[in-house]
Amino acid sequence: MEGRLWIRGALSESELSYFDESLNSVLAPGNRLARSDALLRATGETSRLSYLVRGFTKDAKPVRFVAFNKTPDTNWSLPWHQDRVIAVREKSEVEGFSNWSRKTGIWHCEPPLNILEKMIFVRVYLDSTDEKSGCLEIALGSHKYGKVLSKNTERIVSALPHELCVAKRGDVLLVKALTVHRSALSHSISTRRVIRIDYSQCILPTPLEWNY
Repeated sequence: MEGRLWIRGALSESELSYFDESLNSVLAPGNRLARSDALLRATGETSRLSYLVRGFTKDAKPVRFVAFNKTPDTNWSLPWHQDRVIAVREKSEVEGFSNWSRKTGIWHCEPPLNILEKMIFVRVYLDSTDEKSGCLEIALGSHKYGKVLSKNTERIVSALPHELCVAKRGDVLLVKALTVHRSALSHSISTRRVIRIDYSQCILPTPLEWNY
């Protein structure tokens, strides 16, 4: 299994407008988005996106929203890596939850592997993107290796096929959360707006709660 599913032209302009609205005040790259009426309309139970996600993983709920926008003034690259953190309301020392950090005012930690294995992340493309604009690149099937240590990353990804995630506005990409990925610098004058939404079907052990 490659660990990802493309749904091309998944969202209409009307549906995308809610995501556009949620980004109006976002300036920093990797900004965590708070709950808003626009996001609730875009991802609620009756939304088109919710319907698509249920076809990939049943009973999953959105638990984190992250906005990215590469521009000539706000540009970055990332090497091959896994995202192994979740966002929670409050910090609490619970066995198996480690590497605590605070990002944009929200507590993040690394949960046990069995939670990460059941999660996916969804990328909603608000702008067209390609290699020139620093699009995402994923190592297909890398989620099957579980937690990939930094010292083993290059060896694992070198043995797997890679995919440049070229997309158009309205495309949606669903990816297993443990998929190893990277992105290059943008060499475009255009914006590259993407909203990443993490989904989980797990209930966290008390007293931990999902932030969203």
